[in-house]
Amino acid sequence: MEAFRDAESLLGYSTIREKSLRQRFILGGASALVAIAIIAVLAKPAPETKVKSIRTNERELTTLGGTSEASTETVADIFLRARGTLLEGKFAEARKLFDGLISSGRAKQPTLNWARFNAALCAMVDGKRQDAEKYFESIRQDAGAGSEMSGVEFKEFFGKIGGRMSQDLGLGMARREVSYEETSEEVLGYLAHGLAQWHFGKPRAAVEWLETFNSCAPGRGLEWISSYKKLIAPYIADVQLAKSAGELRKEPFASIDEARDEVAESRKVLEQLKTNGALRNLFTHRIRFAQEEITRLRRQIEETERKRLDSLRQREVAQLAELSNSLPALVRGYDYSHAVELLQGMKFETPEVQNVIANKIYLWTKAKEFMDVLKADVASRGYNGTLYRRSGLPLQGRLTRLEFDNAIISLDRGQFTIPTDSLTPETLVAVAQAMVENVSDSTEYYNRLEMIVVFAKMQGLDQMANTVANQLMEENRAFRQRWARVEQSGGN
Repeated sequence: MEAFRDAESLLGYSTIREKSLRQRFILGGASALVAIAIIAVLAKPAPETKVKSIRTNERELTTLGGTSEASTETVADIFLRARGTLLEGKFAEARKLFDGLISSGRAKQPTLNWARFNAALCAMVDGKRQDAEKYFESIRQDAGAGSEMSGVEFKEFFGKIGGRMSQDLGLGMARREVSYEETSEEVLGYLAHGLAQWHFGKPRAAVEWLETFNSCAPGRGLEWISSYKKLIAPYIADVQLAKSAGELRKEPFASIDEARDEVAESRKVLEQLKTNGALRNLFTHRIRFAQEEITRLRRQIEETERKRLDSLRQREVAQLAELSNSLPALVRGYDYSHAVELLQGMKFETPEVQNVIANKIYLWTKAKEFMDVLKADVASRGYNGTLYRRSGLPLQGRLTRLEFDNAIISLDRGQFTIPTDSLTPETLVAVAQAMVENVSDSTEYYNRLEMIVVFAKMQGLDQMANTVANQLMEENRAFRQRWARVEQSGGN
């Protein structure tokens, strides 16, 4: 009986009022005549032929409509089941039930318009804006067709809600511009406006509509309206969550870290939101805006860095040219120590200049290493052969000592001391090659050949350097890679 009263109130059927005395008299007389007729029938003997019994479904006697031949479920049954499904949050399923009721032709007014109203709620929650507008347009049309079409009691309400919501779901209307009776079924209008604003308009505007509906106190017999309040509980919770996240930022971010924090916070809110609609879209937009800001700030940083590096590159290239011109002056004979020390102390930022400096350090350091190893070899083993000088006749004897400043040569007539830089670089390469012949360790062998290649190149002996380098590149991959970088950089 409670469900019956619930449906009866929702669908607009008034409670039975007290009958007049005349009506009671007429009904009493009619009842007496019916009683006499029944007694007469019962007193008459039954015929031989069997008569089928007539079954009456109690629910069919309600004023909500009849049943189909294939089912005993009444329009009221279907409507209440659809509404219960809606209140369980199964909006797509509920909408199908309401649509079936709408298209069946069985639902009369105002049941038909209430089915459309509830179907519109389902459509809005599921983000189907145009479908919702069509439902309200149908409500509006029936309300405007006459009281018989929309139901006498709800004609005015259906006319208002249908007219307001069929055009852009009433999104342009402010809460203060609209009024519905808050102690009757009309209060559901606030719910419809609130859901429309939440899903397709402005969440902030939706709050006022939803709170108005949430605070309503339906009168006696309309307690079922409060069951709709469970629909807006998730929305109210999401409002509080959104308030804790602060305002949607529109101005540019000052830093990437600030934008990243915004993305992280908004994603956290999205994970906790219980509803879809404009609020979720706002936080999605918030994330997109912050990500776009990260991209913008990165480009800005990259552009600033590019300009800085361009300016720095110009300065460092000039410094590198000056350095390259000054390096030869730092060499004392075959002593590369001062040049290596200077190169190793130079700090450049631009990658191109760093690569050039790295190659120079490699060349000058290897040349210094060549002389250090050669000095040690001569001191331990000596060298017998022809020693060519930059000027003067070659000397035939034994090289017993080699330093950066002087070299000692043993001749038949005694020891002879000459400046080391008076010996030709070809002579020093020949001495180093003679020493390599006695090396058995492959690593040491390749390292000595590499020193010979570098020293020859540094001394301008390109043909000799290329000859040894080609041989070494065939046998040693690591040297091949290092030498390729040197060749690409243009040498020393």
